Amino acid sequence: MASPVADELVLSPARGRLVLWALLPLLAAAVVAGYALALDATGTGLVVILVLAALAAAVPLAVRLVALAGQLGGPAPRLDRVGVHLRTRPWRRRLVTLPWEEIPLAWLGGGGRWLGLSPDPRGPHADDWDPAGTRWTRRFRPLMVPVPPSVPADRVRAAVAALSGGTVELADRGPDAPSLDEDPAGALRAYRARRPGPRLRLAATLAVLVFAVPLAAGTAAPWNQPWWPGAAVAGRAPDACAVFAGDFGALLGVTGHERTEAGPRYQACTYTVPQGTLTVTARAEHTVFGSSTADAAGRARELAGALGGAAHKVDGIGDAAWLAGNPQGTTTLIDRAVVAVVARRANVVLVIAYGGETEPDAAQDAVTGAARATLAALDLG
Repeated sequence: MASPVADELVLSPARGRLVLWALLPLLAAAVVAGYALALDATGTGLVVILVLAALAAAVPLAVRLVALAGQLGGPAPRLDRVGVHLRTRPWRRRLVTLPWEEIPLAWLGGGGRWLGLSPDPRGPHADDWDPAGTRWTRRFRPLMVPVPPSVPADRVRAAVAALSGGTVELADRGPDAPSLDEDPAGALRAYRARRPGPRLRLAATLAVLVFAVPLAAGTAAPWNQPWWPGAAVAGRAPDACAVFAGDFGALLGVTGHERTEAGPRYQACTYTVPQGTLTVTARAEHTVFGSSTADAAGRARELAGALGGAAHKVDGIGDAAWLAGNPQGTTTLIDRAVVAVVARRANVVLVIAYGGETEPDAAQDAVTGAARATLAALDLG
């Protein structure tokens, strides 16, 4: 990638790295979308995530693609006996020549990944590398020439010394930041420029996405997903309108239903039954810190307590269940059966309330059987 130092040192960028750099926003958006799908995001929540990811990636992707075209379509930066030939903007194809005699300070930064230049602002070629005149403002930044990984730092250091005829030697670091007394604004800019390293920034970004994506999509966090090692929880609430879709619905004379809530963590459905009502709610508890199963257990006990003294615990339905209903032989013509079940398995709480003309024993069998089958079908990983 580099020619002999005796004549010049060509800093040709690796094409694969350039393409990868240009496509990073697109790859990042794809990772976010894949993360949302792994969290079982659906409906509006998934659309929100896809739109936000696309908007966040659009501008950086467009800028990087333009820069990619400029760098692949133009000559590579190089050092020769005249000076440094560099691209002042990533998207510009034309190189600007900065003679060695106009470079009072040069250094290697980023672990040798770029060559920093602090040129003479009054040099004859100053308007070439800075036609806008920003070198006279506080917005000016030193020029930087990317150094490909194939060119070691020692080779760059030797090339600078040899090609400049010894007039330029690489310093250990760039220009010192101004003091607070000399230039308050410049000192503030220098302080802001001391950003965390790329690995720390990447870790911080991933940490934010881990929490932000589930929040925006309305899904459980990854550690509350069935695929998380040792989680043993349901990622979403069961479909409340599927609880009485089969034989149990036929026992109660179900003729239709209306979905009233359809979120990934909360489902509610009202069924049409002869001369009565049948409602089902299902909630998947998800806590960021602590135990989702413990939260669900507390909610189930609270709901069971609201059933009154008639409620009693029953076995064989999930991890815990309570049943309240009128016994056989106590029916009236207006309300022949009243049955309520509060049941829990892992982090899911299921509540079924029925009142209708079915005989109490048959109604209780249908309601408890539907609750048992629904909780048993949960995917807990």
